[in-house]
Amino acid sequence: MSKNEPQESQPATPEVEQEVETIHVPRGKSRARYLFTIGLLIFILIIFVVSDLFQSVVSRQRTSSDEPFMEWNHPRLGLRSIGYRDFVLERKQFEDFYAVLGVDRRQSRDLTDDESIARTLILDELAIEAGIEYTDDELRSMIRERFGDAATFKQILAARQVAAPDFQETLRRMLRVQRYESMLADLVAQPDPAEIERVWREQHKEHSLEFASFRADASEPQVLAELPDAAGLSTWYDALDVNRKRQLFGAQFKPERVSLELAYFPFEGADGAALNARFPRPEGTDLAALAREFHTNFAHLRFRRPEEKVDAADARERLYFTFDEVAERAQAEALAHAAFMDWARDVRARQDAGALADLAGEATALGLRYIRETSPKTQMEWSSFPDVGGAVLADAAMRASRGDRFISGAVTEKVLLVGRVLERLESGPPPFAEVAEAAAVEWKNERAQKLARDRAGQLVEACKPPLENGVQPQPIAGSSEEFAQKAAEQGVAVVSTDWFDQATLPNDAGPSDDDLRHFLRELKGSARTALSTIPNAVMGPYVSTDKSRVFVARYIGVREAPEVKVAPRDFRSLQANAQRQRQDQFSKELLGQAGLERNFGLRFPGRTGEDPNAPPPELSNEPQGPQPVQQG
Repeated sequence: MSKNEPQESQPATPEVEQEVETIHVPRGKSRARYLFTIGLLIFILIIFVVSDLFQSVVSRQRTSSDEPFMEWNHPRLGLRSIGYRDFVLERKQFEDFYAVLGVDRRQSRDLTDDESIARTLILDELAIEAGIEYTDDELRSMIRERFGDAATFKQILAARQVAAPDFQETLRRMLRVQRYESMLADLVAQPDPAEIERVWREQHKEHSLEFASFRADASEPQVLAELPDAAGLSTWYDALDVNRKRQLFGAQFKPERVSLELAYFPFEGADGAALNARFPRPEGTDLAALAREFHTNFAHLRFRRPEEKVDAADARERLYFTFDEVAERAQAEALAHAAFMDWARDVRARQDAGALADLAGEATALGLRYIRETSPKTQMEWSSFPDVGGAVLADAAMRASRGDRFISGAVTEKVLLVGRVLERLESGPPPFAEVAEAAAVEWKNERAQKLARDRAGQLVEACKPPLENGVQPQPIAGSSEEFAQKAAEQGVAVVSTDWFDQATLPNDAGPSDDDLRHFLRELKGSARTALSTIPNAVMGPYVSTDKSRVFVARYIGVREAPEVKVAPRDFRSLQANAQRQRQDQFSKELLGQAGLERNFGLRFPGRTGEDPNAPPPELSNEPQGPQPVQQG
């Protein structure tokens, strides 16, 4: 009988130690095949559960944590190295450091890649070797300036789950590196006058052009002859999109407007007896506490001093009356406020239930005042409305008009109020009838500008050489005479700029200024490309900033200034800029990625595989190391 089949009851026998069957193999199955199947399932499970880890191990081909991941040559101590596990721990500390400073994850990834971490570790060791330190007092001062106070600092650390000693030590290392780099930068020699002169000449190159100017004249006969009648202008106006109408008719554009009905309690000159009787305070209310609370919440509206108190104990007392100074008044207003707010909530509840309250009738019964303004007004107009106007009302009115149209109980500088929006008019362009004359002016301006652009375009077309293999070459005028002749055919004359310093171009040009100043002004803006082309090239058309002119330019050439005229202040500025450029170049050559590899033998022997997250070589930039810690 098989031991797996049911057995008949047997007499009790002494127990003996039985072999425990670790893996139960179903009857009739091969034990070896069964164990192989289970092993295969476990292997597949492991692959899926730890796939990321598995792929990382394969793709990065990391060495064991005991072998060096990063190596470099210390000038005095020789070969220095750090294992993979220690390098990962260093990276974690820097990631925590940047998290506490509020650096976003994407930027943090750039600041904590292998090269950036290696750079900081190397420079920190070199800084220590040079005897550079950051004292505890300096560190405390930096933390205080950055976080304000100890409580805020601890709160941020707790939120990021970063230990204070870890953050402080990383901060100390970063500041030490900064100080070391600054010390090295100070060793860079000042630029000599010849270099400063070279920079000045580069910034003050002189250019020469000639140009033709096409005036956009709205009064010229062709424009007036084409002006459409009222129906045509209306069609033109209606076809403009909203943005274009706002651009052309901004002064007449209609802002959003609302009309209101308001019930209000004026703080000055009103009797709150009826209101308090209808909505009394519950028995046992602490009226003194109620008054103090009102004073605390609304002192900025109701208890502002006419003049600041110069000997006040604090900023609040300097600006507002203390409670003791206005206790009686505060209590009266607090009672009216509490009762009014009860009424406002009651009105709101009834409105939500579908029963609109009669604000006018209830205002009369409660001794309040009532306004019904059916003419829609802008936010600015409501802010200056007689008796009740102000920023609080204006803002509440506009906000309510976009919601359920109910103005809940509000406290303003003058009144307590409740209200409803009667009508809301959306912002939008004015009807044509209101801007008919302005539309005619804009149509003529637009038509004149188009005619000027078309004529300027014809001059450019006249300067285009024949196609070469189906490609249009750059428009060219081989001489001033040729350009002047082609311009004359379009009815305009050519003006020469002579040689001018590119650094002295004007920033603006007024309506009374001549064409030359307008053109030189555009060379700093829309016509800048005219300065960066080949001799004899014809460029344009360029529309002036005020749209009164359209230019076509012929480039003559560029030269260095015949004289160097550097003012003392400009010399110092150029010297400082040249010094910064030298320092940046020195830092890049010595301490950039290529510099660390060349000068200190930086290498990553533990990183033998390609990093799948690394950008293509042509997109990579040399890491500049951790960003400086901002003071303050």
